[in-house]
Amino acid sequence: MPALVTASRNHVLDALLELICIRIQLSATQDGAARQHYDAVTGWLSREGSSIRLFAPHIFPQGSQRLGTTTKPLRQSEFDLDAVCLLDIRQTSHPGGVYQLVWDQIASNDVYRPIMQRLPRCIRLNYSGDFHLDIVPAVPDANAGGKCILVPDLQANLAIDHPENDRWKVANPEGHSTWFEGRCVRPVALMEKYAMAKVDPVPETEAIHEKPALKRGLQLFKRWRDVEFKDRQPLSPPSIILTTLSGHLYQGEALCTDTLRQILGGIAEWIKSGRSMCLKNPAHDKEDICEKWERNPSSYLAFAASVIGFRDRWERLLVSRGLHEIEQELAELFEEAPVRWAVKKLAERRVVEPREKRVLGVQRGTGALGLGAAAGSGLLVRPNRFFGDAADAGQYDRDS
Repeated sequence: MPALVTASRNHVLDALLELICIRIQLSATQDGAARQHYDAVTGWLSREGSSIRLFAPHIFPQGSQRLGTTTKPLRQSEFDLDAVCLLDIRQTSHPGGVYQLVWDQIASNDVYRPIMQRLPRCIRLNYSGDFHLDIVPAVPDANAGGKCILVPDLQANLAIDHPENDRWKVANPEGHSTWFEGRCVRPVALMEKYAMAKVDPVPETEAIHEKPALKRGLQLFKRWRDVEFKDRQPLSPPSIILTTLSGHLYQGEALCTDTLRQILGGIAEWIKSGRSMCLKNPAHDKEDICEKWERNPSSYLAFAASVIGFRDRWERLLVSRGLHEIEQELAELFEEAPVRWAVKKLAERRVVEPREKRVLGVQRGTGALGLGAAAGSGLLVRPNRFFGDAADAGQYDRDS
């Protein structure tokens, strides 16, 4: 039975972090648009009459959207949804040929053809606005079995038809998402008269208060990454690295403050020990998670210096008590807009809503505001029906 969390030593900070998470995750409109596009494309790939249906396509989301840890992009940058299109084809096939099969089926749709883009490892659909969908072609990894698959090697370039691009890379995105090993799935048999297709939907979005602390902590970790590396994108650590580190170092903490403290402290210890940070997929010990750092050591050095700084700031933040001091520190870590919104909402919860319910009082002798029983021992504050002039009210709304 999970432990009951009744209080936090950093209750103001924890409340603000929960509110910031609400603000930095995708809006309902963005989330709905992503789901709608995903459903439409996967329906086109898996429909009867599809040129790839013979290969029993299994299409499923991977990465942040599957985990529920997607964060809203900074400024005008795009967010993305990653999906895998797994075809039941022998791994001896050329990855470029599998790529072309998926490309041709998508391109047979007049709506998708103009927005398609060839990328080295995947096929991208660029939707107007702030969203794109990346589809990675894959085949089963018969040698590893289970949910293991082969995807185009990151260093190959399937947008160019060349023999040197005949390279597969081992992966297990489903296993990584569910964090377990040893589950064996029988290969799809193609000896029946009609091959079947399978599409996994994007999981339903969890409400912030229902989301585990690890997921909320990871969202904040990724938001810090986006802010910290916004002017040096080539050095930015991939989400898969942050996700894997967080999963390994998490020790069951129930609150965001403690979760991030545990994760950042563990990373800092690892870095300072001088040990090589070599991460493997927990569901596939041959899948290298840190290939970007291995190919570009300067990106690891940039992360190491930045994340230790983040850890030090987080430790100072945990002992901060003044709201202004906390707000300023959070704004530098996660950007001003979501933090300002969170502070405003927290003030409404602690003052405006109790005032409207006539349960906010001033304690005699101290002048401090009190709720519930505290209000009964003091002077009841009347509801405030005056919200200032129209200009002030409008500005307040625009900042929401």
